[in-house]
Amino acid sequence: MLQPILRWFLYYKRIEYVFTNRRALAYYRDSQEIEFEIEASAIPDMKKTPARAGLINLHAVIEEQGELQKARGETQYVKVGFEGVPANILERYT
Repeated sequence: MLQPILRWFLYYKRIEYVFTNRRALAYYRDSQEIEFEIEASAIPDMKKTPARAGLINLHAVIEEQGELQKARGETQYVKVGFEGVPANILERYT
């Protein structure tokens, strides 16, 4: 029962989001390392699910090639997204 709470505290609480007119990105607050970024034109196509109190979650599946995958000629697909963002954020990208 504590696993979702611990996951949120240890992982999501360290991530911040930035939305601009060109892209949106998620980065780690402590290290400033970018976890992922997505072009602004792709934001309206992200899957939208309701969260709580006027917030939504946005998710997409992106291709990711790490050094090992590049060496093998493989592609990995990763689910990325934004958790608990204001629902009106999509109005800026339509």
